[in-house]
Order: sequence, then C-alpha cells, then structure tokens
Amino acid sequence: MSDAHVVHFACHGSADLAIPSQSGLVLLEDDEESAEGGGGTEKLTISRISNANIRQGFVAYLSACSTAEINTEMLVDEVLHVAAGFQAAGFRHVLASLWPVRDDVSVAAARAFYSYLVTHLAEDADQDDVVARAAHYATAELRNTRKFKKQPLHWVNFVHFGV
Repeated sequence: MSDAHVVHFACHGSADLAIPSQSGLVLLEDDEESAEGGGGTEKLTISRISNANIRQGFVAYLSACSTAEINTEMLVDEVLHVAAGFQAAGFRHVLASLWPVRDDVSVAAARAFYSYLVTHLAEDADQDDVVARAAHYATAELRNTRKFKKQPLHWVNFVHFGV
C-alpha cells in the first residue's frame, strides 16, 4: 500500500463500537478450515491505516460496508471511521459507504467510477476534480438504473472525501 497511488479494497468492513480505532477492513475471515490450520481473522484497522505514511496516495476506494459509518453516540461529533484513516495516512481521495451495501451495488458503482476516471484523467488537467466527478457519475449511474431508481438506500450511501 505504501507504494501505491490507487488502492481498492473489495472486502468486508467491520465496525468496533467499543473501540472505534479497531474498526477496519477484514482481509482474512476466520472460519473452521483456517482455524484448524492456525488461521484467524486479520483486520486492517483504523489504527494501522492512519499510522501508515503514504506519500503518493491518490485514491483509496473502499468497496466494503460501513467504511464511513460512525455508529456510536459517544463519538458522533468525531470523524473516526475507516475512510478517515486512509485520509490521515495520506490518500487525497477516499470513496466509502455509510452503511452496509450489497455486492452487486458495489460492483456497479466501482465499474462506473473507474470507467469515468480512466476515460477523463488523461484529458483533464485537474485530476482532483476528475475523481470528484467520477464519484458523482457513479452515484448518478446507479440512481438512473431501472433496478435501483426507486431504491435510494442502495445509492445514497456512497461518499467521497477529498480535496
């Protein structure tokens, strides 16, 4: 991750309400097979993410549930979620979700985002603006599909944090 300009995580998000800094991305899920083989659950936590020193981070796309969710009343005025961890680490743009999202919705959103991004990055001098427009385009594409048009909870949860 420290050498990447763009990172994309397509995995499960995990919120820890008791210790929010331990919320994160589940990279390896503990199951019976992995437990027998000495496996376990490996999580990339907010604490680990925010302590990374990413100098050239451009886009972190978090295709995982609840990566921008603050779900504890004690910290409602704080910005302690996975997306903020990636910003603190040095990524200029972070795309995340406010609550759980279906896999098919995540795939459609990512496909639209990257399609727009790749098409427009080379032709526009303001790369930061292109990322913001790509995020808007992806949401609009979902909103305008027959499948999701009347189901706003599937597309309003995508958020963009960035410059």
